Amino acid sequence: MTVPENFPFGEPEEGLTFEKLPARMQKFAKMSADGKNAFLVVEPRGTDELIGYGGYNTPESVDPPEFLDRTTLQGSKAYMTDIGIIIDHKHWRKGYGLELISVLIEYAKNELGCQVFRDGR
Repeated sequence: MTVPENFPFGEPEEGLTFEKLPARMQKFAKMSADGKNAFLVVEPRGTDELIGYGGYNTPESVDPPEFLDRTTLQGSKAYMTDIGIIIDHKHWRKGYGLELISVLIEYAKNELGCQVFRDGR
């Protein structure tokens, strides 16, 4: 996961090896269970091959009036979060990234109550 080909826009995380990923996944699982973050791993069906992962940082409350011009919020409590993914470069252009982003957005909307989605621009 840390080969330079997986990071075309920046440097790979220093010191992260495939052997260290299980410990990282355990850390992700604990943060998810504690409600601090949420993470998913990507394995093609019928395999035990880890080809990527993605997740959220802690959903944060937003003040609806600040976003009312861009959303349909009716003054209720709303949440937003950021989403990040990484897919091994050998599996790019196969739909895994799109599927992972779609699942993350759907889960954020339906289960976490996130109502504000921005593209970072």
